[in-house]
Amino acid sequence: MTIRDILEKRAGDSRPFLFFGDSVYSFRDFTRHVTRTAHGLLACGVQPGSGVALMLPNSPLWLILYCALQTIGAYAVPIHTFLRGNLLARILAHSDARFLVLDAEFREAWEEIRDRVPQIAHLLLAGASPDDGIHDRLSWT
Repeated sequence: MTIRDILEKRAGDSRPFLFFGDSVYSFRDFTRHVTRTAHGLLACGVQPGSGVALMLPNSPLWLILYCALQTIGAYAVPIHTFLRGNLLARILAHSDARFLVLDAEFREAWEEIRDRVPQIAHLLLAGASPDDGIHDRLSWT
């Protein structure tokens, strides 16, 4: 059973699925966010087989993106948020990821190494709420 199968099976379930801080996401809410995010990723050019590096703090957005990538057949490359400089560049360079989803707080770390990882063709900046569609949360730079 895949993540997609599980989410489809639970799509109408209003029971709590994810607790984060003061927020509670039901299976239904979470599945809706994953579906909208998957459509947004596809619209941004992510395709089945695409690698997408995620440099985000622990948050519902991280899990939503991870599940959305699995749903469309792309793969996530989790990047530890403490990484900087040569190590960050090396990991990204060897990841085969062409997309990087980056929280704005890590943009400076990205700017320092961007010339060393030319295969990252698309930077998507994470923003506010997972209640928005991906186009509202992520923007091309």
